[in-house]
Amino acid sequence: MRTIYLFLFCLCLSTYSYAQDGALKAPRSERRLSKEYNGYPDLVILKNGSELRCKIINYGENGNIRVEIEGGTKLVYPLSEVERIERPELVTNKGEENRRDSSYSERRYFFLNMGIPGSITQTGAPDLGIFMQFSGGWAKKTNLMFGAGLSMLRMSNGFMPSSHIPIFAEIRGDFKTKRPWAFTYNLAVGYNVALLDTAATSAGWWNDSRRMLGAKGGFYARPELGIRFAGKKHIRWHMGFGYQFIRAAYEMEINNSLIATEQWMIRPHLSVGILF
Repeated sequence: MRTIYLFLFCLCLSTYSYAQDGALKAPRSERRLSKEYNGYPDLVILKNGSELRCKIINYGENGNIRVEIEGGTKLVYPLSEVERIERPELVTNKGEENRRDSSYSERRYFFLNMGIPGSITQTGAPDLGIFMQFSGGWAKKTNLMFGAGLSMLRMSNGFMPSSHIPIFAEIRGDFKTKRPWAFTYNLAVGYNVALLDTAATSAGWWNDSRRMLGAKGGFYARPELGIRFAGKKHIRWHMGFGYQFIRAAYEMEINNSLIATEQWMIRPHLSVGILF
């Protein structure tokens, strides 16, 4: 068990190193330039050729744009006089999104990850399972997303191997930052479909005779905290730690004895994923 967790930890470190080397480094001139904005990241270019280094306070109200320039002075211009608006510190020399920024600015998102949940065997010994998750939805804000998805989960229920397909709705987001990394949160709630596992119905799985006769699902929840790293273009890398709360009921035959049980399976997990 410790070996597998060590492997996953090394995988997390390699993901972080890749993000640092391949995505987070910016040209020296760009790093120097971004410091000069000093809290005024927007560049408003007017049709008369004037350029304003400013911070946009309001856009579109009554057909105007309201900005604050250095020194705290606030100005209002009709949108009809605005040629375009730029934010140069979010743009590289190639016109791509700044790879140092871990925030996610797309209107839609997709998230794919896989991980290793902790588990226990029929003898009470620690064990590991595996899960994969896919979800998608809409980003209402750069740091708040709503979506839905499903997981495929394989682990032990304490008696024999069991398989699950949780279907859930989720809230996903981060603690707003423009650093190369950000702390993230995720809460998924839904229904766990417990499968009648054909791989666990063969007699002689262990030294005794065990068969799964029936399986019924129930409530599912997965809270998770993690770290997200900037990547190429709109891709973001993610590492997380959380718990999975799984409700299921089983009918099993063990050594010719019928056992019916309802279980709350609470499993910690580590995961590595990609947001795109």
